[in-house]
Amino acid sequence: MQCAADVTPEAVEWLWPGRVALGKLALIGGEPGLGKSQVSIAMVAAVTTGGEWPCGEGDAPQGNVVILSAEDGVADTIVPRLMAAGADRERVHIVSAVKDVTGRRGFNLAADLALLEQAIARFGDVRLVIIDPISSYLGSRVDSHVNAAVRSVLEPVSEMAARLGIAIVAITHQPKSTGTAAIHPFIGSIAFVAAARSAYLVISDPEDKDRRLLLPVKSNLAPLGKGLAFRLEQRVVHDPDREIVASSVVWDPEPVTVTADQALKATDEQRAGTSAGSEAEDFVRDILAGGPVAVRDIHAAAREAGLSWATVRRAKDKLGVVSKHVAQGRGDGGRLDGHGEWLWSLPSTPPQTVLRCSPTTQGAHLQNMSTFGKNEHLRSHGPPKVLSSTEDAHPFEASTFGDNEHLRDQEGGQGILADDHAPSQKPNGKGGPDQPRTCAQCRAAGPPLHQLEGSDPPVWLHPECRGFWLKDHPTTNGARLAKYEPDFKVLARRYEERFNSSRKGGCEGDKEGCDA
Repeated sequence: MQCAADVTPEAVEWLWPGRVALGKLALIGGEPGLGKSQVSIAMVAAVTTGGEWPCGEGDAPQGNVVILSAEDGVADTIVPRLMAAGADRERVHIVSAVKDVTGRRGFNLAADLALLEQAIARFGDVRLVIIDPISSYLGSRVDSHVNAAVRSVLEPVSEMAARLGIAIVAITHQPKSTGTAAIHPFIGSIAFVAAARSAYLVISDPEDKDRRLLLPVKSNLAPLGKGLAFRLEQRVVHDPDREIVASSVVWDPEPVTVTADQALKATDEQRAGTSAGSEAEDFVRDILAGGPVAVRDIHAAAREAGLSWATVRRAKDKLGVVSKHVAQGRGDGGRLDGHGEWLWSLPSTPPQTVLRCSPTTQGAHLQNMSTFGKNEHLRSHGPPKVLSSTEDAHPFEASTFGDNEHLRDQEGGQGILADDHAPSQKPNGKGGPDQPRTCAQCRAAGPPLHQLEGSDPPVWLHPECRGFWLKDHPTTNGARLAKYEPDFKVLARRYEERFNSSRKGGCEGDKEGCDA
């Protein structure tokens, strides 16, 4: 027994300032495969080289390290990881087993702690001891889930750490799903966390599957502090005989503000949401497989299945379920009463696009695909024409008449107007003695009417109607009419001269002009 007045106060000495104290037990927990052992190797590298801690948290005091590892091979895992982390392997001592009068056996903290203390004294300048995992070194008679049994082993370990001034970091596992506070998920008894002066949880970043978080769960000797983030990178370890690949920790340059409780809650919700979401999708598919179902019935079935309505609605949106309101009949008469209900139904299966690998570049494009868009009617459906010259790029029949295209004849020279004193039309409208002639365009009778040359049966037209007729009837009796592109002013003057001369009984102009 000691009197407090007789004890001289001492400051806490730190291996990792604010996180891992010398002379104390620290705990690192987490699910298998997330990088707990790599974090301990990163600590070994910092201590054996006197290197810097991440995020500018100071330098590690240089010294030797003792490793007890029951899960990883020394030659193929521990040593390559030490090399990848840049540790000074001359300062690392690995305890594999104990030799006694009975032979070689596994190390046991309850029975062999004195041997470990002798080894630490023999190595000298030891600053850190790693026990990975601590549950493998409790001994066969110690139940890791019984507080008293665990404390009986850990208390002597903590006393040895304080006596020798070394930091002991123990690795333990965490159940995959806890749903509780972060201080409880370390596997086994709560005595593990209670005995440790600081405890940390390694967990996947819920927002980045490739990143890991080292988050403080407990800190008796300093403020809880912020968490750290890291990634595991593969590196090639250069051996004289061969190259070996090993993983190492790469710390993020800035700490993280998320707490262990928040990260655990987000991870559990993410897992529960994924599981419940898949179950809800199966539920919606099954209940709608036979056709539309009323929402009230779906709601009742979901409640019986233990699914929340919010989860079912998310599954509905993900599956593209169609929601439709229908009116209900009043009864026997089928008369609508203005009320109705909502029905859910699975969407119709959209047509599947068949994808194929094309051996040629032409096969990589859809055939008959046009870029005409709304002007598709302008597209020719025949094969594309290959132009042999620049002349082919323009049509021979292009005209500049525009809105006066009706005044243009259609190839072969001028259309010649025949004598307007031709026989009367026939009863069928084509000319004859029993019926007066009428204009084929406007259907009006009376002169001056002129027969269009080359028309058979004859076509009679007023001069002013001729252009309109030619515009609407480019051919007559299968023969194309003559090309007609005169000067408008000359055409008007010659029409007027010819009509005046015909009324006087003769042509006053020259023969060529009259024929023209």
